[in-house]
Amino acid sequence: RSIMYCLNRSYSIPSYCIGLHDKICDQRYLSPFYFKGFNGNRIQFLFYLIKNSKSWNRVIVGHINLAPAIYLMKILNPSLEILVIAHGIEVWDKQKKISKWLLNKAKKIISVSEYTKQQLNSNSGISKDKIDVVHNSLDPFFTIPINLEKPAYLQKRHGVLLNDKVVFTLTRLN
Repeated sequence: RSIMYCLNRSYSIPSYCIGLHDKICDQRYLSPFYFKGFNGNRIQFLFYLIKNSKSWNRVIVGHINLAPAIYLMKILNPSLEILVIAHGIEVWDKQKKISKWLLNKAKKIISVSEYTKQQLNSNSGISKDKIDVVHNSLDPFFTIPINLEKPAYLQKRHGVLLNDKVVFTLTRLN
């Protein structure tokens, strides 16, 4: 969503969001005009991509598991430019067959971390020059909670005193 927000609002690049699992458009990020959701219906999603593939110049692929759909799109539109977002664990192992094809055909791969970039390079042989790291960022509509009290049960569990400063980060540790 944040990528679509940036492309459409910050850079004025009209971009369509085609979501397999989404049903409704969050209008803070994108106009409903540029959104099509399929609420998990894979067949309708695939037919829509195939039907429209010739009308698009570029596709940003949000997950490696969409490789079969992109393969069909590329057959119908050989000049289709592919960008892939590599989130993490799903691309760390050696990629094979259609997933490897997608990574090789991509003009650029956007990795969410240096670690993922290294894994793509060492395990799947993807050139580091092809991979840009763009770290996940805060949602543009993130609001700071009003109540910043430390729950007593968490203070006790983690040995945090009332006046201790706490910085919380969330990441995958494996």
